[in-house]
Amino acid sequence: MKDRRKRAEKKHRKRKKREAKLRTRETAAQVASHRPFVEPWVRWRAAAEGLAGLAERTCGHLLHASDLAVRLVAEGRIGLPSELWTLPRVAVLTDEEIVRHLAQQGVSTDEAAFRALALQYPSAIDLSRQGWRPRSGGTVHDGDFRDLASAELYRRWCPDLPTLEQIEDWRAAGGRACVSDNTGDALAAWEPLVAALRHRASPEGGGHALHVLFDPEERDDWEVSATELGWHMLQEEATVSGRLPGILHWLLESNAGDPFLSVETLEVLARILLSLGRAEEAQAMAGAWTDRYGSAWGPVALTEAWDVYDDDADPERIRAALDLLRDARDRGLADAEDAGLDGRIEELEAASHG
Repeated sequence: MKDRRKRAEKKHRKRKKREAKLRTRETAAQVASHRPFVEPWVRWRAAAEGLAGLAERTCGHLLHASDLAVRLVAEGRIGLPSELWTLPRVAVLTDEEIVRHLAQQGVSTDEAAFRALALQYPSAIDLSRQGWRPRSGGTVHDGDFRDLASAELYRRWCPDLPTLEQIEDWRAAGGRACVSDNTGDALAAWEPLVAALRHRASPEGGGHALHVLFDPEERDDWEVSATELGWHMLQEEATVSGRLPGILHWLLESNAGDPFLSVETLEVLARILLSLGRAEEAQAMAGAWTDRYGSAWGPVALTEAWDVYDDDADPERIRAALDLLRDARDRGLADAEDAGLDGRIEELEAASHG
């Protein structure tokens, strides 16, 4: 059917976009230009640019730049100037030493004041750059220290508040594992990620909802990754699939935007629930989607999960699907045409009389 082809094409485009994002920008530039690839850190001037310069050159955040600098030193590929701060250098300092260094830059903080800012700023880097007001005239290394100190104090004083940087790392790890069809590693990344975001969205975590933390394109990428993880699990009949419905439910609740994308997530969630013997939950989920968003995609996703459009479809399932789709059509839902309700009903009516 035409609408299913459109969904498949959109899913393909989304997948390609996500896979491209997982490659480094430097590698993409190498492919596009056909010039010899030069590692971005080769031209890094550590003394003049600090860690912030390395982060800019590698298109990452400053904590990743610190990890890279430490690794390059361990491999004997570079040396670091004495004035350069890295996270390990900050981590060996006591709380009092960190606070004293910050005070020398005009930043006054203690555990209570820091926690108040941490609830306001879920990103350690944002807390440093927006929450603190250092005196003017500092060096790039002073700025590096503040960013790294913020991350370290977050770890020490607010262990119950995951930072946006941690969340991004879990998301990247889950994406890489999904691309590699490694369902176990993907779940190992997704579960703490979702738990962290739920906590940060709660009043105790600062009340930072997903739509505030990330733009729609990023949220779509998350949904694509989790949906594809579900498809992999179904293909492998993975025993861990029972852990995935909560993640997919949460994504749907947080990201009810793109109907073509959401129907894929709804369908794979319904299929997982059906495979776990939770058919009533699958049907209730589809009905709740329709009721909450006034969308025909709920019953469409469920009928797709029932495989009623296959040549050997179960006649009872076809009749149940027809009841669902006719009810959705009779409700006059705004997206009934986009969901292809009339075409689906005609196809199933023909199959039921065949």
